[in-house]
Parts: sequence; C-alpha cells; structure tokens
Amino acid sequence: MGMSALLDAPTPARRLSRPALAAALAASVVLWGVQLTVLTVWGGRHGQSLGDVLSQWDTQWMSRIALHGYAGWTEGGHPSQWQSIAFFPGYPVLLRIVSAPLVVFGVESATLLAGCLLSGVLAAAMVVGLVRLVGDGLDAVPPQTLIGRVVAVLFDGRGADRDADPDADGRGTVARGRGGVAARVTAGTGEDGGPSPATATAVAALALGAPMSAVYWMPYSESLFGVCAVWCLVMLRRHRFLAAGVLAGVAGLTRLTAVALVVTLGLAALVETVRVILDRRAGAGAGSAAAGDGPGSSVTTPLTAWVATVVSAVPLALYIAWADGQAAPVGGYFGAQDSGWHSGFDGGRATMRWLRERTFVGPGDGGDVGYIIAGLSVIAVVLIVVASLWPLLRGALDWRLWLPAAMIAGIVVFSDGIMHSRPRLLIFPVLVLLLPWVAAGARRWRWAFTVPFVVAWCVLGFFVSGWLLVPFRWAI
Repeated sequence: MGMSALLDAPTPARRLSRPALAAALAASVVLWGVQLTVLTVWGGRHGQSLGDVLSQWDTQWMSRIALHGYAGWTEGGHPSQWQSIAFFPGYPVLLRIVSAPLVVFGVESATLLAGCLLSGVLAAAMVVGLVRLVGDGLDAVPPQTLIGRVVAVLFDGRGADRDADPDADGRGTVARGRGGVAARVTAGTGEDGGPSPATATAVAALALGAPMSAVYWMPYSESLFGVCAVWCLVMLRRHRFLAAGVLAGVAGLTRLTAVALVVTLGLAALVETVRVILDRRAGAGAGSAAAGDGPGSSVTTPLTAWVATVVSAVPLALYIAWADGQAAPVGGYFGAQDSGWHSGFDGGRATMRWLRERTFVGPGDGGDVGYIIAGLSVIAVVLIVVASLWPLLRGALDWRLWLPAAMIAGIVVFSDGIMHSRPRLLIFPVLVLLLPWVAAGARRWRWAFTVPFVVAWCVLGFFVSGWLLVPFRWAI
C-alpha cells in the first residue's frame, strides 16, 4: 500500500438497509410528535397555542422575507430593511416555493404550516445523512500521522518506505486497531454490514432530541443548513467533490457558518493534490485509481476538488457582497449584524462576561433558568470539543468531520451576539462530535444502550426546547 492510499482515500459507501432506514425515519416521526405534544401542552399552560410557540423570533423574519422579499415591508418607509439582510436567502426562497400552493388555496397560516413541514422533511433527511456517515465509518488517518507523512515525503523523501507498510510504525493506523479500517467496516453495523436499527434510532434521537432541537420543526434555517452540511460531509468523504461543493454552496446561502465547510473543502482539495503528486512520483497512478473505484467513490483529479472549493465559496461571497451594498448606511452586512444584534467576532470576551454575570450567579434576573441553560450549553460544547480531540488523534473521528464542527463551535463561542441563542447555534457541532460515542454505544450494547440514551437525552432536550420557547421571554 503506497503513501497515497493513506491520504484520505474515499470511504466505501455502504448501503443503508431498509430496517435501518425505517428505524431512522420512524424515530424521527415519533420524536416530532412527542416534541410538538410537549410544546402544545406547555404552551397551553402559558396561554399560547402551538402556532404561537412555533412562530416566534426568527420564524417571523423568515416568513416576511419569503412573502415580501428583503424590501417593501419595513417600518419607516426605508427602501431596504437593513436588519433583514442578516438572514440569508436560502431558507426563505425555499419556503416561498413550498408555501405557494397553500397560499394560492387560501390555507390559514399557510407560510407557518409550510415552514414546519419543510423543516421537518429537511430534518429527517439530515438524520438519514448522519446514519449514512456512521455506516460509511467515522474513522480516518489521524491528522498528526497524515501531516507527518506528507511533510516527510514532500521534503526529504523519508517515510515512503515506511508508508509502503501501514503497520511499519506499529500503530496500525490503516490496517488494524480501533481507529483503522476495521472500525470503519464494523461501525454501528447490522447483519448486512450497515448501521443497525438500534444505531439508526440512537442517531435520530441524538439529532432530533437534542437541546433546542425544536428549531428543526420550526421555520428556522437550522434544518436546511444541517441537511446540506451533513450530506456535504458524506459526499466529501466519498470523494464526490463536486456534489460536496454544491451542497456547501447551498449551505452558504443559508448561514454564514458555512465558511467552515468551505475551509474543510479547501483543505481536502490540498490533501487530494498531495495524493495525486505522490501517485505520480511513485508511478502508482493505476493502483490509486483502483483504490478509488469502490462502491460510492469516483476517480477524481485535484482540479475537481479545487473547482468544488470555489463552487462552495461563490454563493456565500456573492450574498455578502450584495448585502454590503444594501446595508451600506450601517456598514454593510457585518455592520447590520453588529447594529441589530451586537454580533461580531471578539475573541470570546462577551462569552466570558456572560458566563460570569449570567451563569455562575444566585437567584434573581441573572440566575434566570434560560440564562443558565445558555451558559451551560457553551461550557458543555467547549468540553465536547476538547474531548473530541481523543477520537480525532486516535483516528476514530475523521478530521473532515471534526474540523467544520469545531470551527462552527469556535465561531459561536468567540463571537458576541444574543447569548441565549447559543443552544440553537451550537446544535450542529454537538451532533457531529458526539456521533462517535453514540454510534459506539449503540454498536456495542444495541438496544440496551439505545433505549436509556434516547429517553435521557430526549427528556433533557425537550425540557430545554420547551423552556426557551415558552416561559423564557427573550430571543432564541
């Protein structure tokens, strides 16, 4: 096995069995029903209907943009609502398309109903993507090993002989060990080699039972961003670079944090370039191509990967450029974010101040349960990111999964803004970084792990979602 085979070779696409797919979708529907029931009962006790609960905060922005665009509905007669451009167009455009038939036929609350259905379908598709990630295997060459071998070969040629045998260093990075291909083949498997129903159910609960996961059923952009990001990572790991680039581009029309996907694609393109260079040096082009001909993979060139990176970045860049022009009086897109929500990168100073003043305090306004939840969610995610370094460095978690999740967590934690929206903004990093542990537990103990995990995780998640949407009086 040559050096190039150790540089993020395409993951084999494992077929998702019908029982696993059925379990994932059934769990999604059940969780959807339970979540909405909890919100209905909780909201009713506070004089709110389910529609009132689901149509709060950003839902109103998404609905207004879907109905009226970015201009023409602002108070004060301004030609363009500078605050509205803080919300990317991807979800409102899709919402407008889906809601059009309901609006035409005069369905009551057509936009809200269409948004909830749209988000629910997108969330279910995201769950299927997460199950696909588990089925393909979450492991890869550890980043420190990959970097060391690339540097050794590129600069002095050493390591080429050692890399001919992946077990030469005794670590078994590729051929054996808990972080190697064996782990990829057996990760969360059922009888057919794919994820078992227990694993699929646990993954669905991880996503849709998470704290503040209620936004996956609301007309929020989390569901669209989540499905694009997850399937982008699936395609990237299978070396379907163009598909990954298109999905990242759609994510870039949904949220600014899609920049993490763009960076990941760029680094993957760099690794792919090095792989091809090494193939040519070793005269192993044919062998490398054969390694890329497995199910679900494709033979690519570095150009394909770089084109995909550009494709992923263009939509985000174009929207920011357009928004800068629309919001020029307040300093462009980032000026609008700062003026409207005090949102901007500050190195984490605002987060630390919030934790001191709102989380670690006694009863009173500073000790509001919603504030405490927001503060604890930040602390929990930081701990999860640190803990995820262990599977990352062991090769049990692919760096292409870890990097975008860690980057998004960093963007949120090291920025100012509405602090009680942190539980919502940090959902995606939590899903990706906890995936190895949840998949491992379901693989080893099956339903003995899945049932108590689902119950405990969903109780926590539904409580957080319900509290921040009903009793809590500030934006989420």
